[in-house]
Amino acid sequence: MSVRSSSSRFALVALRAVVIAVGVIVANREFRYRASRRARSARRVVLALGLVCALPAAAAAQVQWTASGVVMVVSDEVEFGGLPNQRETGVAVGAEIVAVPLRMTEFRAQISAGHLNNDTPATDSRGWTDVQLGGSVFATSWLAFQLSADARGYSTTIGDQRWLSLSAGAEARAPLFDNAAQAIFKASVLPLVSVSNHTNPDFAVSAATGLRFERKKLQGAVLFSLERYSFPSTSLGAHAEEVAILSLQLGVRFPR
Repeated sequence: MSVRSSSSRFALVALRAVVIAVGVIVANREFRYRASRRARSARRVVLALGLVCALPAAAAAQVQWTASGVVMVVSDEVEFGGLPNQRETGVAVGAEIVAVPLRMTEFRAQISAGHLNNDTPATDSRGWTDVQLGGSVFATSWLAFQLSADARGYSTTIGDQRWLSLSAGAEARAPLFDNAAQAIFKASVLPLVSVSNHTNPDFAVSAATGLRFERKKLQGAVLFSLERYSFPSTSLGAHAEEVAILSLQLGVRFPR
């Protein structure tokens, strides 16, 4: 075998070794690059999941809640033509939750139940249930516009009656005693009122006034409200119904 032939074979083997070494290095770098990309992608996914989980918790932590017990004295009076007024009075108890997710908003839910006793002859006693949902948006620190829905039920031995209503109105709050209390004034119209097994009223309004106070985490209120429902006149005359409610509330606000 000639020296030239041996040199050619040696060069070919060396070239192959260099090519293999370069391929290994490139493959190793590609593997590390892909592994690094996968690691970065995994970190991004973990970070995104962490943000998704943390944001609702952070938002919930910013919401201010007030849970209150409610005691109400309810008086329901019916006017019907020239007949004597029919009146029922009773006590109801319930609970209220108020949430303040943003500085200029407020959402409220209240439920109550009780029993109304007849105060006049020819009047049946009735059970009372009431569920209210509402929201407020503050135009200023003392004036809020409100929307609310109310589902009310009266139960008797001969059947039940359901009242469903929507109301829109405004509430004014005047600070008292260096902001330790607030005077409350409300006025609303009820554009939609539905009464089961009865003619719906053609006009309805409500108003309320009272005092709300707070001390540290405690919050309370004394409110008097009056609702007036006017029904279409019949051959017997005008028909109207009034519901007056005196409510006492005491609750705890959290977090401070």
